[in-house]
Amino acid sequence: MSSSENDPRANDAAPLLELESARIEQGAFTTEPLTASGGKRLVALVGYFSPFFRLLRGEARLASGAVRFGGQDARAAVRSGSALVASQSAPPLALRVRQFLVASARLALLGEREAERRVGAALERLRLSAVSEHALADVPDGVRRRVSLARAALGSATLVIAEAPLAELDLTTYAEVASLLDEIAAEQRLIVSFPAEPEPDRGLALLERADFTLRFSLGP
Repeated sequence: MSSSENDPRANDAAPLLELESARIEQGAFTTEPLTASGGKRLVALVGYFSPFFRLLRGEARLASGAVRFGGQDARAAVRSGSALVASQSAPPLALRVRQFLVASARLALLGEREAERRVGAALERLRLSAVSEHALADVPDGVRRRVSLARAALGSATLVIAEAPLAELDLTTYAEVASLLDEIAAEQRLIVSFPAEPEPDRGLALLERADFTLRFSLGP
């Protein structure tokens, strides 16, 4: 693979998401070949995309074909930090909220002072200051969802991939997460998934803003 293929800035003209006859193997299950291409700033995935996110987390493998973000191999983009995944899977539960975010900011190659500044701003904006010293194991799922999104927005990644960030949230947490997604979409490229077609007050506005939408279902 050439150096230009590893540099997302060199592929601004390429579609944000490309699936080229991609078959994802997840245990005994392998998807049908997935082929799709489109998007520049905001891509929406609607339906069963668990294998896609498992691939990005390293829990599934690409049996054949290709998955690319802006012309760059998807797994390489995640490994290099040019793409960050806000996953529904739990972060390291033994860590405290602030500790996890600071460690993530340092992994994004931010200096100590800048890491602390960004983490402090994220904790305040997402109303996480009160739980900043709590272990991730001791906070509700909705809080961990906000922490996951805050982590994805800390660094200088060109792309954030958010797995079902608006699903199963109470109204207050939903409003906070939706606001953060709007901020991310204004500053970075975004791929966001919805387990089902969203309702008007549950992400429909974000779906309607997408410049490319891909729907996928499993079974009959």
